[in-house]
Amino acid sequence: MMRLFIVISVLICLSISVRAQSIEKGYDALKEFDFFKAKQIFEKKLKKNPAAAHFGLALIRYDRLNHFHSYDSAFVQVMLADSFY
Repeated sequence: MMRLFIVISVLICLSISVRAQSIEKGYDALKEFDFFKAKQIFEKKLKKNPAAAHFGLALIRYDRLNHFHSYDSAFVQVMLADSFY
């Protein structure tokens, strides 16, 4: 019984770690100014981690260096991130 508990807790920790790593990959793509890759990652994670994904999309839309630049859309994404937080 104790082994089953340990195995289940390890699997839960690993699944949480994997979820966080993919969001971190999106933020790493933003640091490298790869906006298309970051946008793709954040849009995939909207259902599982909506607050972090909406905030990442807001950062993409806020930056002037990309094609998705729009202050109004960035504000909407920040408000959505706030509502999910």
